[in-house]
Amino acid sequence: MFQKILEKIKDLFRQDEVYKMNKADAEKTLAHVFEATGKKPSQEPLEKLAARKTQPTQPYRNGVIFGLCALVLLLIMPLFFLPHRIPVRAQSDSARNLSMNNSFRDNDLLYLELSFGNPDLSASYIRTTDGVTLQPLGFNASRNELVLPCPEPLEDAEVYIYNTEGELLHLLLSPVS
Repeated sequence: MFQKILEKIKDLFRQDEVYKMNKADAEKTLAHVFEATGKKPSQEPLEKLAARKTQPTQPYRNGVIFGLCALVLLLIMPLFFLPHRIPVRAQSDSARNLSMNNSFRDNDLLYLELSFGNPDLSASYIRTTDGVTLQPLGFNASRNELVLPCPEPLEDAEVYIYNTEGELLHLLLSPVS
């Protein structure tokens, strides 16, 4: 596919016809042009004039191709930095509506956006299927976001989040394979 795109770009800049004329005919044509316009002919030889007008187009073509590749790369670059969503099911064991609004994983950390803003970090934890218990790393109060270490390798885990009133939000973390 990439090869086809490069071929189409090359076709845009391809010169199909190159006109050639011998020196004597070119000098006659140039003399007629000067005579018809009433201008004084140049005293420089035709080869020197032709060489001055001829410029290499390959650097220009390379620049255009490089620019297009850079533009494509610039446009797809944000896709590499999107946070990875992890499916998490929520189950609240309290009478109040404790819930999780959003979750994502970034740099081996699990971010859970909660509907409440008072989690008890000392009582909350993650328990993996191997029995390993991990404590939360922090809480961002401006976004109600609890930051937890993500179990490596990513496996099924249960997340227990208590608020300061002792109510529990139980989450089941199950990665997609």
